[in-house]
Amino acid sequence: MSVSAFARFLGLNQKTLDLYMKGERKPSVELIVAVCSKCGRSADWLLGLAPANAVATGDWRARAIVAEKKLERVNKALGHALKGFEELQEAVK
Repeated sequence: MSVSAFARFLGLNQKTLDLYMKGERKPSVELIVAVCSKCGRSADWLLGLAPANAVATGDWRARAIVAEKKLERVNKALGHALKGFEELQEAVK
């Protein structure tokens, strides 16, 4: 598959994929998980840590990392909301 065809397959701009391939840009965890899912491979394989026949059949570690990142964002948003609520309560007093 050509680089341009692979970029289309992944839903990426070819220039973006070129930057990843050259190491000039780092993919997000979400992108790694999406690539593994579309290609039917594990994150370990994609990162060069497993043989080519390693299939993504429940790559729970990658999903756990994504879930942890999302939880961090939710916790941060909740912290901001709580601070705003406390400030509102003080203003109402």
